[in-house]
Amino acid sequence: KDRTEQFTSRREKVQTKLTIMPSPSYTLHAPPGAFRAFPILIAAEYNGVTVDVADYNAAAVTAMSPSGKAPVLVCGDDGTKLFGSTSVARYIAGIRQDTNLMGSTLVDAAQVDQWVDFASQTLDLPCTIWFYPVAGYMAFHKETYEKAKKDLASALDLLNKSLAAEKTYLVGDSITLADIC
Repeated sequence: KDRTEQFTSRREKVQTKLTIMPSPSYTLHAPPGAFRAFPILIAAEYNGVTVDVADYNAAAVTAMSPSGKAPVLVCGDDGTKLFGSTSVARYIAGIRQDTNLMGSTLVDAAQVDQWVDFASQTLDLPCTIWFYPVAGYMAFHKETYEKAKKDLASALDLLNKSLAAEKTYLVGDSITLADIC
């Protein structure tokens, strides 16, 4: 099967397993188009969890998050607030265990965590160093750009080697948060 058929098949299986029950409300506070919100929203889609995206208000996020930064997820009727893209993505991915977004075993869960950490610690920085000058968020520095290019190439090489044995997913035989992040 090609990837589109695999995704469609997996999604249909997940949707048939859903049961009708009251769904808690989740509201995500993040700037429009914020790449750090994407894994959260993708995990929500795979898990069949509705996450409303609030109109972004920087002052409100500063008040909600101890770090003062987005994304922030407000959970349910009690208003619990979670901040940080990977912690919120892990929370959303773990809501439904039948989808195995956090893996199906304790070892799988640890492997998912290692790849999520790898993405946030090894891929995000060089990617942002490449993108931020183009978006006007920071000045271009050739030396920093060249280092980011080298670091990203090394990280992508590691990913390629991990998937080299005709693996489709980083952990197990279905998509997990490791693949999403």
